[in-house]
Amino acid sequence: MEQVYANSNRELLSFLIILFFSQLYYFSFILERKQHENVHFFTYFCGRLFYNGSRVT
Repeated sequence: MEQVYANSNRELLSFLIILFFSQLYYFSFILERKQHENVHFFTYFCGRLFYNGSRVT
């Protein structure tokens, strides 16, 4: 009986670990996408600023 309990416990633990890592991967993916968007926005903003400044002078 104890052996069965230990096996189910281990399966649950491995399942939780897999779930945790998949969530971590998903979260890092979202974070990276947001970062890319910020970088694109930043370069776009700097480009616009530079373009407007060069057009004024």
